[in-house]
Parts: sequence; C-alpha cells; structure tokens
Amino acid sequence: MWRYKSPIGDIYIERLPNGRYGMVFDGTVWESCDTPQAEADNVYMQVTGCSEWEKI
Repeated sequence: MWRYKSPIGDIYIERLPNGRYGMVFDGTVWESCDTPQAEADNVYMQVTGCSEWEKI
C-alpha cells in the first residue's frame, strides 16, 4: 500500500482482491490499473473519477 498526503486528505494505492491496484479515498475505490505505477500516474494527472481530487 502507498499513501499520498494530498490537500484533500490521504489517498492510498492498494492492491485489490482481483490483483489490480486501486486508488482509495475516503473508503471508496475510485478506479484501478494493472500496476501501481500506472495508478500513481493517474493520481498525479488527476484522472481518477474522484471529483474531489480532480477539481483541485
């Protein structure tokens, strides 16, 4: 698990039961990718589907 201390709160990248890696914020998995690096890139680029994260 990886944690990013963002301006909206902690965002986590976690390995999911299906083997993919998901962005977790406030207890919700917003999306997932095949690798944690790809998921981190989506968080960085703010293309996660989480409107709180994408509007800042």
